[in-house]
Amino acid sequence: MQNITRKNRFDIDLSTIEPYPHNELYVQQVVAHLRDTKQNLAIRDLVTLFSDDLQIPFIELYMQHFGVDCLKQISNKCGLYNTGDVHELQCLLCDSLPTDLDTDAYYQNLLTFKLDLPSQSTINPKKLAVWRNTSKMGGIETRQAVSVRKWIGSTLVGLTDEQAETIACKIDTFLQGDTLANLDVRFASSSDFTLWRAAYESDKISSCMHPKSGCDVGRECTYRSYCTRHYGLPDNGLQLAILYQNDAPVARAITFSDGDNKCFVRAYGDDRLSKWLQANGYNAAKGYPQGTILYAGERKLKPYIDGNNTTAAYRYDTKANEYYWVLSAGSAYDLRTTSAYADESEPCELCGSRVRPADIYDVV
Repeated sequence: MQNITRKNRFDIDLSTIEPYPHNELYVQQVVAHLRDTKQNLAIRDLVTLFSDDLQIPFIELYMQHFGVDCLKQISNKCGLYNTGDVHELQCLLCDSLPTDLDTDAYYQNLLTFKLDLPSQSTINPKKLAVWRNTSKMGGIETRQAVSVRKWIGSTLVGLTDEQAETIACKIDTFLQGDTLANLDVRFASSSDFTLWRAAYESDKISSCMHPKSGCDVGRECTYRSYCTRHYGLPDNGLQLAILYQNDAPVARAITFSDGDNKCFVRAYGDDRLSKWLQANGYNAAKGYPQGTILYAGERKLKPYIDGNNTTAAYRYDTKANEYYWVLSAGSAYDLRTTSAYADESEPCELCGSRVRPADIYDVV
């Protein structure tokens, strides 16, 4: 790791200039090779030079779209792309671009990755260090720290707000490191209705239970069924594990805890949550325990239940003055459907599928 030459004649805080990760001798050799050949390199030579030695992805696309002059600019900045975090972040950025992006925008963003050469800032590890041409430096480019979303918003083109945020979240994860200990996981009890709602309505987590999914279980906000204490019913042992990133929910999983018995059936959103749960003593189960209760109300509200224990009996709690479900094998109501309100069902004698009694008929 070496610092850029800093010239004090410019009125700038030199402590804000990022060190530049590179192998100086190697870059000099590359630049000298380009200068000596005066752009007369064959495409195959450039492909070999940059792809094999510098490991720049998509080099042939650069050649076709931007030409040799562009590659000369890249060669002056890139350093060794196969060195540690720089290469890893470049690959992450290239892989993060939407496949349906406009062709010109796609190539332009690839070029930006190479000319800005984003890497983790050493001044502020939560930010990126990128090349910037500032007037205070008299037109000389230096490495400057910039926030992830500011860099994306000011340099990348053709992205929707949702696509830009997806890339930003991936960069945040990279900068924070992928250690499970660093994850921000919080739990909502069966009385924390507000936290359940925020997680299920997060646009970063998709499922049939999302209000915008188009499914009845989403439109009717049937996640309410899990919040038994919110409705005055006994605690059902269910908690919602929520993974936050930048204070926004990016993953959720319903967990069950009863002493040493801790489990979850499925996690939605960022897959790091399921790894975190298993690392913290939660077993990946095939279904929630028999006897688990859920709020139902008079209209027999029901969520979509994951797992293999999805039938329930309909009961009434006199103390709470509320109707509720009790998960039990072979009961009349199947909760593994996307309809928001339950109908009684019975197993078909021929195929075993559960159907409403009104739909059952004899086959002669």
